[in-house]
Amino acid sequence: MSDDRDLIAFHRHGKADYDGRTLDDYLTADDTWWEKCHQHIQWAFPLPEKSRMQLNTPIASVHFFCWVRTDPVMQANQLILVGRFLHFLENTSRWWREAEDHNHLRITRCLRCLTLCGMHETAQMVLAYCLAHAQAKESGITAKTFWYWTEAIAAEPAWLYKKDT
Repeated sequence: MSDDRDLIAFHRHGKADYDGRTLDDYLTADDTWWEKCHQHIQWAFPLPEKSRMQLNTPIASVHFFCWVRTDPVMQANQLILVGRFLHFLENTSRWWREAEDHNHLRITRCLRCLTLCGMHETAQMVLAYCLAHAQAKESGITAKTFWYWTEAIAAEPAWLYKKDT
């Protein structure tokens, strides 16, 4: 079951998520909120797979991604969310550049969502940003994380078919 209606209402019409927060709330929240809140990332960058960590979050279907591909307002809002997410990463560099940080999963989610939305150039830009910043700062980010990020921009990421992940 998908939650496309709720996701479109959130991304297109400014309606609230399941916790009563709007897109504007996401954009104006401070970096501490972005770090500590864990449900919002599934709304900002929805996927067709259920989150293993956040059970009460939406699941997108192909309908949602097609809508984003054809709707300039939803594309613009997605770009604004990406900008806010990158701002968050820039301001919290000491966290996401460490090994085993939950922000690695958020980056993977962002990259996959952008790819599914047909925003390939933006996904490539986010990937390049993350790789450059992580590698330049002698981070503890593992090769496995880099693999997930690179796979996230593929049409069909290998991890969807890999049994031991």
